[in-house]
Amino acid sequence: ISFVLLVVIWTVFSFFNYKRNRKLLFYLSFLIFLIVLGIILNPDMFLHFSNFYNALVSGGVDSSTNTRLNQFEVLDVTLESNFLLGYPLKYVIIENSYVHYFYNYGLIGVVFFVVTKLIFLIDSFIKIDQINKVNSGINLGLYIGISCMVFSVFIFGLGSSPTDANKSSYFFYFLYGNFISVAKNGTRNYNVR
Repeated sequence: ISFVLLVVIWTVFSFFNYKRNRKLLFYLSFLIFLIVLGIILNPDMFLHFSNFYNALVSGGVDSSTNTRLNQFEVLDVTLESNFLLGYPLKYVIIENSYVHYFYNYGLIGVVFFVVTKLIFLIDSFIKIDQINKVNSGINLGLYIGISCMVFSVFIFGLGSSPTDANKSSYFFYFLYGNFISVAKNGTRNYNVR
């Protein structure tokens, strides 16, 4: 869904900004044609969309949504027992960072999680401003991309815990550490063309 949304936004942006570039418009049209053809030729890859739609029309929920709703039932225990510090009676896999932190660490855990990620986000914006002043916008896209990555943690947190799982947390912190290093060097004399 996000890829299709990206292509749609990019296509609309390109049509408005590059009206005279016929080659680009041809390639965009061809890319859209390939995506539509891929969907038509592989309908079983998109079966979960139709299952979700059919479940909604019939007044129910699909199995994926039902699983997540069952995961949220553990919140009742935390709300009734220890709202502030959490009340993890048993180990439960919860595919939502906010609910996971609330169940295990209470309101304090959720606030700490959100504040920590906000600090990362604010820091990335500060580094964008520093780099932009020193390098006159060179490599600005890289820094904006890192800020978008940090912002995406808030969104991805709704469906998983992107900064807690081993592989994704290593990836996040490795990229952000490199960003800090490049930004630190960039404010001195870093200038890549």
